[in-house]
Amino acid sequence: MGANGFDIDESKDVSEKLKETTFEEPGSETTETKKADDTKKTDGDDDEEKKPPPVGNGGTVDGKYVWSQTLSEVIITMPLPSKLRAKDVVVDMGKNKLKVALKTDLKNPIVDDALTNTIILDDSLWTIEDGDKLVLQLTKLSQMEWWDAVCQNDPKIDTKTI
Repeated sequence: MGANGFDIDESKDVSEKLKETTFEEPGSETTETKKADDTKKTDGDDDEEKKPPPVGNGGTVDGKYVWSQTLSEVIITMPLPSKLRAKDVVVDMGKNKLKVALKTDLKNPIVDDALTNTIILDDSLWTIEDGDKLVLQLTKLSQMEWWDAVCQNDPKIDTKTI
């Protein structure tokens, strides 16, 4: 007990004791709570939140095409050999399938697969831009969902990040 009636350790001066003491406002988080929150963030459970959404909300199918989407449509852009015209390309769109091939190589289509979701065929179209890009605009039947891929056998994207 000190001379003024308080229980103090007189071997430490006041400045050292202040360094050891933490002051917290009522209702504020404690250091232990902050540490627990920090470990939760690094557990790997929130990795999806850290990933940015895919560019254009779509993806890339290596060697074939790049695609993007909105809630109502999917846009597919395929590189083509230069100076092609519409009569040089075969595009067969169905409400659940897609086939794209060059007339010079019908046995090896660029794409020949089932779509992951249904499209509105009458509202979907394709065009050749600049003679070297095939652009397909597919109108989604269900216009309130994100597609995780265009075709069944394509790599999937994480739609939770969109």
